[in-house]
Amino acid sequence: MVAPTLLIVGGGDPEVLRLNRDAANRMRVDVDLQIVPGATHLFPEHGALERVIGLATAALDRYLPGTATRVASVGEQDEHGGCSHTN
Repeated sequence: MVAPTLLIVGGGDPEVLRLNRDAANRMRVDVDLQIVPGATHLFPEHGALERVIGLATAALDRYLPGTATRVASVGEQDEHGGCSHTN
């Protein structure tokens, strides 16, 4: 792998956290391991996915300036719960 890598894991998921730490230590690229406190596997806790989105957006902005804003607008839901696609 040669691209910067973002790993996001829930702090309440010790096994997956351990696996991600091991993976991050083995990688020879820029690795950013972010932990969402109290979140478990698949981030079902209230607000956890929003935190994941914030972390991913920040990473995109850091490595691909301006990209995160475009990605967020593509994924916005319309009034029917579907996604709107704007280019």
